[in-house]
Amino acid sequence: MTKNIVPNPHDRFFRGSLSDPRVAKEFMETHLPTDIKALVDLKTLKMCQGTFVDETLQLHLSDVLFSLKWANGKLGYLYTLLEHQRNADRLMPFRKLQYSIKIMDQHYKEHKELPLVYTLVIYHGKRKYPYSTNLFDLFGEHKNLAERTLLEPFDLLDLSQIPDEDLKQQIWSGMMELSLKHISERDLIPFIENVLDLIKQIEREGGAEYVRTVFHYFFLAGQIHNAASLQALIHDQLSPKLEKNIMTLAEHFTEQGRQQGRQEGRQEGRQEGRQEGRQEEGAALLQRLLKIRFGDLPSIYIKRILSADTHTLSNWAEKMLSAEALADVFD
Repeated sequence: MTKNIVPNPHDRFFRGSLSDPRVAKEFMETHLPTDIKALVDLKTLKMCQGTFVDETLQLHLSDVLFSLKWANGKLGYLYTLLEHQRNADRLMPFRKLQYSIKIMDQHYKEHKELPLVYTLVIYHGKRKYPYSTNLFDLFGEHKNLAERTLLEPFDLLDLSQIPDEDLKQQIWSGMMELSLKHISERDLIPFIENVLDLIKQIEREGGAEYVRTVFHYFFLAGQIHNAASLQALIHDQLSPKLEKNIMTLAEHFTEQGRQQGRQEGRQEGRQEGRQEGRQEEGAALLQRLLKIRFGDLPSIYIKRILSADTHTLSNWAEKMLSAEALADVFD
């Protein structure tokens, strides 16, 4: 499909006709599937002004979007996306999926619920429509696999429900999964002691750099309160080179913490200023709201909040309203 800067005569006629409530209502009464028609109140039929689909999807001006409310009076929406085509488009099932997702995404941002989207394509070419209307036919020989993976419930690996001993059965990926599972503990030293045999085995198998990556994650997102306890734990258990690398990381993050403390001290010293006072209050409020919605905050995010200016804090607060995960707020 190509995007038309100026609507062609077909587009003008299509949109102009459906903007008449009598045409739109009769069209829906005639062509909506019976089961859908039984669930909606046609008296609530409303043409949506503008479009939910951005320019990257190239939704051209022949597309018309209507909203309908449920007949039982419950709050909810069904969107009916109508498109006319003079030239058949083999990828139309994929376009339909793109349009539907964008419509649902925009609606969710405004109403915090997902609507249903029904699509009807009106084809008025000279020859019979030559392509399948089934999205999965576009995958060719992998149609069955696409049907099984694309719209089915996603597979879930809930680490909180898997015993550590089971995760340890896989050395390399198990180390990743265990780290993710325990990163929020108050002090990671007991956890590191519990997986030290796994860490040692990874190093023996040539994974020193991976071990360093794991510890970098511990320092970045977790809590290790006593660097001396850590060094005592890994001393003579890992190679001298790897031990040195890990303790260098520990020193780096400790210095970062001192710098952060000095920065916070300077900020406290400037609290008499009105602007800094607003920053401090905004940071505290944002931390409380984020904790209510997402639980305890990793130290990396607390540090970013404490060092942010009021404009950045305001942006994060706005993003929090629609964020699905804590990381989405700070992206």
